[in-house]
Amino acid sequence: GHTASPDQLGSQDMSVWMLSDEGRQVCRHGHQQQAGNLLDTLTLVRPEYFQHTLLWLMNYGRRYADSPFSMLLVDIQNLQPVIRARGMGQALAQLDAFIEHLSELVRSTDFMMRSNETRLWLAMPRTSTDGLRAFSGKLNAWISERLGEGSEPLQDRLQVKVLAYCSEQSEKFTDVDTLFAHLAAQLTP
Repeated sequence: GHTASPDQLGSQDMSVWMLSDEGRQVCRHGHQQQAGNLLDTLTLVRPEYFQHTLLWLMNYGRRYADSPFSMLLVDIQNLQPVIRARGMGQALAQLDAFIEHLSELVRSTDFMMRSNETRLWLAMPRTSTDGLRAFSGKLNAWISERLGEGSEPLQDRLQVKVLAYCSEQSEKFTDVDTLFAHLAAQLTP
């Protein structure tokens, strides 16, 4: 056989390739992402730990009235229709932008749990009604600005619903399951 050095070889371009939105997501995260796996990029705790700590906060708050806590339920309501309408890459890009913003707002003392592919629970110790209002206001403003406007039809944009509860509210809960059920019941129209 013949041998040649690389500089002696000629090159011939066969095709020009562009990186798709989905390809950018693979490059950014290092592997093929499923929609629900993007939520795992957040710092999440195990459900058992979340429920145990939340119960502790509830009991502590009953004992010491000056130690409120707040809770958010974040529900991504139409992920699968957006994936079908816009493609996996664009849907994941919207979800990734939302997750990035949420992680910027969360404090180191807050903790989160994921209960299914599209539902996050966020517990915020020592957060009053005013603090909860400020947090959810920032989150909802971002959702309205980034996901609520655009030239594409509404059904092609990610829709996120945020429900809030603060232990300072008149309705007190004695167990975690009742609090979860209270917030989840507000999701159904």
